[in-house]
Amino acid sequence: MRSEIMALVTNIPREKAAVSVDETAEDLTIGFTPSNPRAAPVKVHAEIGGDAIYVVAGEDTNVEITLPESDAESRPDLEKAVREARALCEAVVLGRFRERLWTKHDAVVRSEGSFDLEEGRVEIVSRHLGGGLLRGAETRERHYAAYAE
Repeated sequence: MRSEIMALVTNIPREKAAVSVDETAEDLTIGFTPSNPRAAPVKVHAEIGGDAIYVVAGEDTNVEITLPESDAESRPDLEKAVREARALCEAVVLGRFRERLWTKHDAVVRSEGSFDLEEGRVEIVSRHLGGGLLRGAETRERHYAAYAE
């Protein structure tokens, strides 16, 4: 799984983003911080031999791409999950990602992220426990720019 996740780095323009790699025997995290302040950061995390790949984009959009529990190292399933993670990362890098956040007392209580992919739009909704009702929450929306702008 390690080499498949590391392959995500190859398509990111190095002059347009700082790339961080945090690697242990158990897990791997790759982060991309764009030099363009209007672009969104994105991070990919996987536990080696685990059953999911996680993509975190913008301020609070979290995506879990799961592998079947019975065979987490199955090549076709792993390759499909990595392709999905790559597509999400590429959408962020190309400026095809937007995010809507609801905050109360400077804490995010709900977020909606939208990735425009070649196959269509992927929308993610997160609600945070303890956030309470949305009434009274402040809302802000960001249409992130591409890394290359």
